[in-house]
Amino acid sequence: MHTWREATLLVRYHSNPGAAWFGSNEIDVRLRAEAYCEEDPNTDFLPLGYPGSDLAAAQILNTTSPPTLVLAAVSGGQFGGFFRVIVRATQNNPAPASFQAYLSIGLSVKA
Repeated sequence: MHTWREATLLVRYHSNPGAAWFGSNEIDVRLRAEAYCEEDPNTDFLPLGYPGSDLAAAQILNTTSPPTLVLAAVSGGQFGGFFRVIVRATQNNPAPASFQAYLSIGLSVKA
């Protein structure tokens, strides 16, 4: 376990190369603790309370204009040996259509 004074999830929304997003389209970026184990590499060791155990969550909505930096404070201060970053796009349109975004994701920590 590592203890940090502060940690921040950084999501950079660079551009939208395709058509405009519709309605309630959004992209969620979530950070979760994970503890990989060489003795059992095919098992995901996740914290108690999973799936509600996100350490941070950042959203890019259809109203967000690029370029934008979205910051999300990481809660807890104690993390396992690894992080899992989950990027999920949601489209609630009745007529499915593609939507694209260029993102970069980083993590800033202070000991």
